[in-house]
Amino acid sequence: MDHLNNKETLKRIVSEIPKYSTFPTFEQLTTRIHKLVGESEGVARIQKLGTSEGGRSIEMVSLGNGPHNALLVGTPHPQEVVGCLTIDFLIAHLLRDAELLNFLNYTWHFIPTIEPDGMAMNSGWLGSPLKLSNYLKNFFRPALNRQAEYTFPLRVEGY
Repeated sequence: MDHLNNKETLKRIVSEIPKYSTFPTFEQLTTRIHKLVGESEGVARIQKLGTSEGGRSIEMVSLGNGPHNALLVGTPHPQEVVGCLTIDFLIAHLLRDAELLNFLNYTWHFIPTIEPDGMAMNSGWLGSPLKLSNYLKNFFRPALNRQAEYTFPLRVEGY
């Protein structure tokens, strides 16, 4: 396993990151993740965490069974979709490379999108060629008082 703990391994993994030409839509991301989990022969599992106001599932994908836990969350708000690509790549890569998954000694948890309604409302530029004009004509961002990262329930005395 020592061969996994070196710069060459990291370079190899980085070289395997696809050259993405679009960001996935909510539907594309969900379909892809479900396909990966379905083909994983039980290595990956999906847990429904809740449902958005719009009725979309908020799901968590878990894989590995190490004693340590890592949580990665995609789309903390609907314009930060690069996390979806990170999660897509890591799930696919860790499922392909069981030796690396075991070596890392983690249980990985991925929430592909914490903001599925906002991501769906951005479908006009997601799934389209990465052009500024596509983004500017079609982006959606909720009002500040409706953004998950600013309205997360926090109960701290004196705050």
